[in-house]
Amino acid sequence: MTNGEKNIDKWLKYAVSQGASDLHLVANNKPIIRIDGALTPIEAEKVLTSQDAYNE
Repeated sequence: MTNGEKNIDKWLKYAVSQGASDLHLVANNKPIIRIDGALTPIEAEKVLTSQDAYNE
């Protein structure tokens, strides 16, 4: 992340760049994007804890 960029901003930018319609943040999963109806985890990211999901 650069200049205090939050993870949510990074994930949303990534989702847009991939043509995703949704971003799902669920505890005990990696962030997930929906592309053409298919749910795809953002593989480069870590699994979110419940606190991570709440804070984002």
